[in-house]
Amino acid sequence: MSLPSTTVWEVRTTGSDSNGGGFNAARSGTDYSQQDAAQFSGTDLVIDGTTTTKVTAAGHTFVAADCGNIIHVTAGTGFTVGFYEVVSVSSGAATLDRAVGTAGSTGGTWALGGALESPGVAWYASVGCNTVWVKQGTYPITTTTLGQPNSVLSGGMRTLEGYGTARGSWDASPLLKVSGLASAYVIDGAAGDHQCYIRNIEIDCGSDTGCTEMTGIRCGGDARSNVMWCKVSNCKTGITTSNAALPHFCAVVNHSGYGIGAWYAYGCVCIGNGLSGSVGFGGPASNCLVVGAYYGYYSGPSEIFVHNCTFIGNTADGMRNDTSWRTHAVNCVSVNNGGYGYKNIYECVNCVACGNTSGASSGITILRNLITPASNPLTSAADPVPYSPDSGASGQLLRATALWAFGVLVNPIDIGAVQHADAGGVIVVEED
Repeated sequence: MSLPSTTVWEVRTTGSDSNGGGFNAARSGTDYSQQDAAQFSGTDLVIDGTTTTKVTAAGHTFVAADCGNIIHVTAGTGFTVGFYEVVSVSSGAATLDRAVGTAGSTGGTWALGGALESPGVAWYASVGCNTVWVKQGTYPITTTTLGQPNSVLSGGMRTLEGYGTARGSWDASPLLKVSGLASAYVIDGAAGDHQCYIRNIEIDCGSDTGCTEMTGIRCGGDARSNVMWCKVSNCKTGITTSNAALPHFCAVVNHSGYGIGAWYAYGCVCIGNGLSGSVGFGGPASNCLVVGAYYGYYSGPSEIFVHNCTFIGNTADGMRNDTSWRTHAVNCVSVNNGGYGYKNIYECVNCVACGNTSGASSGITILRNLITPASNPLTSAADPVPYSPDSGASGQLLRATALWAFGVLVNPIDIGAVQHADAGGVIVVEED
């Protein structure tokens, strides 16, 4: 046997990496992992003389409430260090999910319950389909040696989710603070597995020269995989996904490579600070915003659609494609970029261009209804709804004019990534 897929792990800055750290949510015991300290611990663990999955402890009589909790064995002659689930209890003895060492061994160091301190410890203790919850706080990432407390996280088919006041609350996020590393992924959830979920996590690669060559998050798997509500700062590439894994509502700041390179990105923001070579997006995107990168969009991995996106203040072109693949831009806005608004894009439909240094467009095969306002139609970064269509004559050209199926305006929205707020109205954010 091994740890089950229904195991849930807890990480807190106030925890300890010698704690149990987890609980099998399918068991009927009491979950002791959601607390700072271990519920029970000692140096008195004893392995049964004949059954190597059964243990007792002089200082604790195991009871039914212990079932489902993870025992962490950290030392002891004859003991195999590791994390074990209490699957059943009888006559004060606990039966674990697998053999814990040599029959008759005594003096094992152990702990049951209590949160772990390092995301890396929980990640490598977990197995496929486990969930690792990380409470808000700052967690150092300083080594690529897998399994070490402050290591990068590598291996897919898991859920890693941050929270603030309670599990599932996204009122605050944990920060993975990277230093002293180079040429790696901070979170690598690809690994050829089927499902990977990274949610409400913040990553900062800092100012180390090596760290700025890293990728914040890589996520693979099938279409059910996703990266959601994450922020990556100061890395080379922010978020990259494959096999239809989707980044939703993510932010990438100060990147020197691709902000988000994905099969499809929705509701994401990239701020590149004009770094040479930085690109907001390199794949299909919807309702995304790129501010101050080098290119807002550059090339695509296949024939793709980019719709309802806004590219503003980028050093070179707002959108550019130099590959043989065809890129279709629909309902997009390209404003105040240092090159063209749209360069070598196969098709631009109902798009907006204004204030771009080299001109509105160049090399467009199909150009339908290119809107060229007389002045910047968007609100400023300081506005309560930044980069939305303003209330002036130029902004009115974007309001409620985005095309839908067959060019029919049904419940029309604004062109671009950000919708305007009517006076006295309420801004509602919906998520699928």
